[in-house]
Amino acid sequence: MGQACEALYHVADRPAWLGKIAAAMEEDARLVLIEFKEGDLPEGPPAAMKIPRARIIEMATEAGFVLDCEHPKLLPHQVFLVFRKP
Repeated sequence: MGQACEALYHVADRPAWLGKIAAAMEEDARLVLIEFKEGDLPEGPPAAMKIPRARIIEMATEAGFVLDCEHPKLLPHQVFLVFRKP
C-alpha cells in the first residue's frame, strides 16, 4: 500500500496531479482527500485558498475516481473524502 501526503490547495495543476495519481493506482485502490472546509475557521489557510467540497469531488471524478464515502463529523475543520479507483 502506497501513501502520499500533499495539501491539495498547494498543488498548482490539481486536475493533472490527480490524473497522475489515478494512473498510478491499481483498481479498487482508495484515495483519501482531506481539505479545510470553507469559511472562516480558527485554523487552516486563508479562505481564498480553500477548495470547495463540490470542486474537490468534481476534480477527483474527472480524474477517474468515484466517491466511496465521506466522514463529515470526523474532523471539525476539514472535509474527509474517500475515493475509489474503479
